[in-house]
Amino acid sequence: MRCHENRCRKSTSEEWCRNQNKIKRFRGEAYIGFQTVNSSEGISKKLLQSQTRKARTMGKTCTSKKCERSLVFKCRQVDEGVRVKLFENFWKSMDLGHRINYVCSLVDYIDTKTKTTCNPNYSRRLKTLCYHLNLEKNTRIRVCKKMFLSTLSIGEFQVRQWVKRNFREILTPNTTKM
Repeated sequence: MRCHENRCRKSTSEEWCRNQNKIKRFRGEAYIGFQTVNSSEGISKKLLQSQTRKARTMGKTCTSKKCERSLVFKCRQVDEGVRVKLFENFWKSMDLGHRINYVCSLVDYIDTKTKTTCNPNYSRRLKTLCYHLNLEKNTRIRVCKKMFLSTLSIGEFQVRQWVKRNFREILTPNTTKM
């Protein structure tokens, strides 16, 4: 009888330390991440899972004087309790695909209103990101970038990449070859 045909224990990938840390990272909880360590020869590098990472925490509310005086940004209308609900919902109940769709639905990717270069055809910045937050009763309120990023505890680069990718997929739908 072969020993691999009749095993006493079955492997459960949910119990593996690496997979548990992956799930914790996706939920925004504290986890043990990877770090690169030089090997003894000094030529190659090893990945070692030993770096402790902190849990995601919601940032501070926007206290900018510009937002306070602005007629466009409504950062003051967003209550702290609503921000906590948005943060908890974003990190605890959504998976990665839902997070990307949620962020893309809250960020508008629009053309710039004014061109600041002499020749508008050679401008590097062609689009502007407008950030919104959903309050109760599905009302979208425009907020500043700092307020949006600190409420959801995500980075600017990540948001920009998600929105650009989503915008490209809308413009060029997938065509299948026959």
